[in-house]
Amino acid sequence: TQGLQNITVPFFFLAGALDQLAPPGVVIQAYQRVNSPQKRIEILSEANGFKHDYGHVDLVLGKSAPEEVFPLLLDWVADND
Repeated sequence: TQGLQNITVPFFFLAGALDQLAPPGVVIQAYQRVNSPQKRIEILSEANGFKHDYGHVDLVLGKSAPEEVFPLLLDWVADND
């Protein structure tokens, strides 16, 4: 985590609520350390309006990823290109 405070480029953090490789708490801590003025965080969970609580692999290979995750990424890139 050393050096996170030096990041100033746009940064999008994604975490699944059930992610055991990069748990939401760890992702939130990294988000808080990054100094980019353009940063966003999404925790993919039912509580946050998603179809289910995502795990690590679900973010890319999950059945709902093309419908729920990929559009988030595409919108982020379009907005921060």
